[in-house]
Amino acid sequence: MFIYYDKSYHANMTPQTCVSMKTLHLIVPFSVYRHNGQYFLPHNSHYIELIKHFELKLYVKIKEVSSLDASKLTALPPEIECISFFSDLSLRDFVKKYYFYKTSLLSLPKDELYMVYYPFKINSIFLAWILRRRKLSIWVRSDTNAVHLSKHMIFSEGFRKGMIRVLLNPLKSFIYSLITRGIFKNNYIFYSGNIIFNVKNHRTQSEIISCPKLNTDMALVKKELTYNIAFVGNENPRKGLSVLLSALQQSYLREKITLNIIGVETLKNKTNKTLANGLIIKFHGPVYERDAFYHKLAQNDIVVMPSFAEKQGKVQLEAMSVGAVAVCSDSGGTYCTVKNYYNGLLFTPGDSKELCHIISLLYNDPLLYESVRMNGAKYVSELSPEKQIWQMAKTIQNFYNSSIEYV
Repeated sequence: MFIYYDKSYHANMTPQTCVSMKTLHLIVPFSVYRHNGQYFLPHNSHYIELIKHFELKLYVKIKEVSSLDASKLTALPPEIECISFFSDLSLRDFVKKYYFYKTSLLSLPKDELYMVYYPFKINSIFLAWILRRRKLSIWVRSDTNAVHLSKHMIFSEGFRKGMIRVLLNPLKSFIYSLITRGIFKNNYIFYSGNIIFNVKNHRTQSEIISCPKLNTDMALVKKELTYNIAFVGNENPRKGLSVLLSALQQSYLREKITLNIIGVETLKNKTNKTLANGLIIKFHGPVYERDAFYHKLAQNDIVVMPSFAEKQGKVQLEAMSVGAVAVCSDSGGTYCTVKNYYNGLLFTPGDSKELCHIISLLYNDPLLYESVRMNGAKYVSELSPEKQIWQMAKTIQNFYNSSIEYV
């Protein structure tokens, strides 16, 4: 049987033409700022894309403010209905008013769609529990358990704090496994990188690549090596800045490389100060405006992510989009987007000698550098928040458009 496939028809399809717009109730235990009648979020919001697919109702804590810095916030479009739902975001307040939250949520229409933004906070677990018999999707956006517990990590955090983390790790694994395998087994879960412990379940669990708005200005992509390397982040031990500083102290890199640190104004950690001696370092501080950030990132040949704990990471994708090679530690879910020796390079977390070798290899092998750089650019060209949210929306619509009864 021959089926005619019209590409132009598919390309012009919109969510409205594919399926009628349904209401999605999105419950997020976060604060939204209201200023002059407009709502703002203190971070980039991928779920803004959901308004292309659903009538979106957002349940949040609303804070009235007299002034704000719009450059550091994300403005919500007027199509999103913001509902003041949380009076406080603490667990204590939630427990105290649990009956109110439960009654309010269960009074909402049974046949509509629900989503809990689930950063593994207790409030979110209870919210999902209340709605577990509804048409519920859970969007897991962070993972406090997927931490690379190496010896280096334990001692960099402090022995006592590190050992507490090690001892609690099995308990966390058990709790999160219980959550994903048992309580929410009939709900659909979306996750980013190494977070879901029921790893054999691909029936009600899908991985979403948590990507930012990537650079599309090809004029930023340089063609010649500048011997500049970038680090994006802060001095939190998990970010692994000390590993990069140690790597640059070795070999010829010490005198030839300029390290651009985006995220801090100066070094405060004593170990980092010692490791930075003799290195050429430029500090750029936090850069919130996306175009300015990409402009700075594009000046570098390599962007290093030496983190000990990344649920999936996004800096490597931002690096690829400006034509820089991403070099990342093989921790958490980073491997989901960095394919070793294809679109980036991976090294053992905490191994500064291996990192030094990889950086040297890239500068000494132009063919390898160019191949990885080009593959990275190709990889991110097919990646976007719009495509990821499209996938999520279609999955939700198809999964809950069946004949299953929810009571």
